Amino acid sequence: MRSAKQKDALENGDEAAIAGAYEDLIDAITNLEMKGNKAALKSMLEKAAAILADTDAYVASTIDGLATVKADAQNVYDNADAVQSEINAAVKSLTLKIAAARLLGDVNGDGAVTTSDSVSVLAASAELTSLDADATASGFRMCK
Repeated sequence: MRSAKQKDALENGDEAAIAGAYEDLIDAITNLEMKGNKAALKSMLEKAAAILADTDAYVASTIDGLATVKADAQNVYDNADAVQSEINAAVKSLTLKIAAARLLGDVNGDGAVTTSDSVSVLAASAELTSLDADATASGFRMCK
């Protein structure tokens, strides 16, 4: 806020006051940060909520910490003054955590439980192939 003296100086054409006001305006404009677009963050928050609502469908070790990452991202989403760099960081960390989530039964890691996964489990149980630790954890439910 300008003082009454500064306002009077500007109204009366005081060159120094005008130059000072101009510099203040330039500083304010160059230091502006636009509020960010939260569409991608909203989408990732919805996906994380869906995973957390159905944790039994996922390999537990692959969703450890998802609730914490989601809560951090939700804080950014709820912040009306969040700037794009903060939003982007939240989207990235939540996306990485969601991408690590592995469905039970998704032995080949393609994001779906299909006959291909069954074939992999059957081949491993016949000792024709072997499964890595994640695939073994994913396939365990299929063999129950």
